[in-house]
Amino acid sequence: MLPVQAPSLCTGAGCEAPPGADVNLGLTLVITDQGFHLKVNPVHRKSWMEGVGGPDIPRAERGFDYRALTRRLEEIKREHGSETRLILGAEDDIRLDVLIHAMDAARGTAEAPLFPDVVLSRGVV
Repeated sequence: MLPVQAPSLCTGAGCEAPPGADVNLGLTLVITDQGFHLKVNPVHRKSWMEGVGGPDIPRAERGFDYRALTRRLEEIKREHGSETRLILGAEDDIRLDVLIHAMDAARGTAEAPLFPDVVLSRGVV
């Protein structure tokens, strides 16, 4: 058995989170054969996040664009400086070296860490 706390239902005025409330970023990187998909809690959604349409960073003919991934993660980090966690999932046919390069891009550097706490998730979430 796992303990689960269901969210409370609220239908009246005042149900919104108070200004300045801590809302989890929930940063998730999903790798598909089409490219990188970045997902966050809808409260933190960026205008460039495609959602249902296609990848946020499409795969080019030469392969996955890890530099573009780092740039997007840097943009997110600027707004969420204390966040360190990233959930990483991939389609079953994504090669291990792609996962490793994506983790490296997500971790950043010792001087400028991005999201060093990578949690692997099975499959596409």
